[in-house]
Amino acid sequence: MGHSERMGVKNKEIEGGLTVTDEAGNALLDSTTDGLVVGSAALALNATQGFLFIPSCAGTPTGVPVAKSGRVPIVFDTTGLKLWAYTGGAWKGVVVA
Repeated sequence: MGHSERMGVKNKEIEGGLTVTDEAGNALLDSTTDGLVVGSAALALNATQGFLFIPSCAGTPTGVPVAKSGRVPIVFDTTGLKLWAYTGGAWKGVVVA
């Protein structure tokens, strides 16, 4: 049994992209469009599921990420409460208030 079967999701190749759906067929991730779409609709204000999860670290990131053309790495600093993006050869942070 593959990971997708254990997690209750199905992976399907469509026109060179990837669509990940839940057991009911709702798209959770879709890269077949002009961009990457995460989730299937707006979240309710009291939602407990359906969020985009990004990596976190405890402090200011210092590593130099491996470059991926046309992409920007991001991470959330749980100590400084900052969202960081690596751009222009440096980490740039924004305080989350």
